[in-house]
Amino acid sequence: MNFFAKKDGEIHYNTARLYLNLAIILAKKGETAKADEYYQTGEKCFSQFPDKNLSNFFVGAQARYEIAKGNLSNAEKLLETSIAENTYDRDSQLSKGLLVILRLLYLQDKNYQKLADLSKEEFERAKQDIPRDEFKIGLINLEIATALYRSGKNEEAIKYFDEGFPVYKTLPADSLSRLNFNENISECLFNQKRYAEAKPILENVVAFHLENYPPNHEDIPKFKEMLDKTKANLKE
Repeated sequence: MNFFAKKDGEIHYNTARLYLNLAIILAKKGETAKADEYYQTGEKCFSQFPDKNLSNFFVGAQARYEIAKGNLSNAEKLLETSIAENTYDRDSQLSKGLLVILRLLYLQDKNYQKLADLSKEEFERAKQDIPRDEFKIGLINLEIATALYRSGKNEEAIKYFDEGFPVYKTLPADSLSRLNFNENISECLFNQKRYAEAKPILENVVAFHLENYPPNHEDIPKFKEMLDKTKANLKE
């Protein structure tokens, strides 16, 4: 592989990206020394590009590399600094990619309040889109609700769940998006004593757990108990 594949006198963008992606893969495998070597080469390649969008890609690659090495705080600082300095256009695909990485990082680090705050910012921007994308807005509402619920803010969470519920109901039953929301929505509705709404979702959660989780998984008895109590309250 040529370290300096050139195009029009510049280091080829795809070569730089390849080295960074290889570094991330190696870091995940624990091959730190080799990963650092590839990362440094990719970093050198990207230093040749003044283009802002390419810089945004490099920030994203840096963050993913730090995450792969387990340095979540370093990755968080990189992304938050880039956002705070407004060094990118949030409407570009690369910039949106940075926000996706940051949301996933907050989720992985269980930093639910920051996740909720970031999703609220995205919600405000989405409301200004022309044409207005109600499906996108609904999904963001569900993301905010999930983050708030996990941070213990049940009352606030249910308001966002209600706003996003029409979109939730349009998601295919076996879709990853719907499965990701099921547990939080059902538990939140149960805690609000909205048993009729909680019941079908709890049934889906329990069925999914029994089919996909080991028999001793802690979530199985938890959600089965909620389903039993829900049925009892509905006098079934």
